[in-house]
Amino acid sequence: MQNFYLLKPCKTSAAYEAVPKNQHLRLNLTEAAEKLKREGYLLTAETPVLFIAEKEFPVTVFPHGKLLIKNATEEGAQRLADDVYRILGITG
Repeated sequence: MQNFYLLKPCKTSAAYEAVPKNQHLRLNLTEAAEKLKREGYLLTAETPVLFIAEKEFPVTVFPHGKLLIKNATEEGAQRLADDVYRILGITG
């Protein structure tokens, strides 16, 4: 597991949450969505406060960098979180 984010099971759904340790992170969701699309992610929903993209698993991206990864094993969720954070330039 990377040391710049915390991956844990979601308490309210069958998903994993990845949360950056940087509490002051703010993403431009429009730019983030475009970056993921260029890397082969399919956007399935966009709102002013979040968007959902899908590659291997659906991932909801929030402005503060939190990811909600559904239908994934822990290993799959970690792999997807690593990929999304790499694409978005979020590192330790």
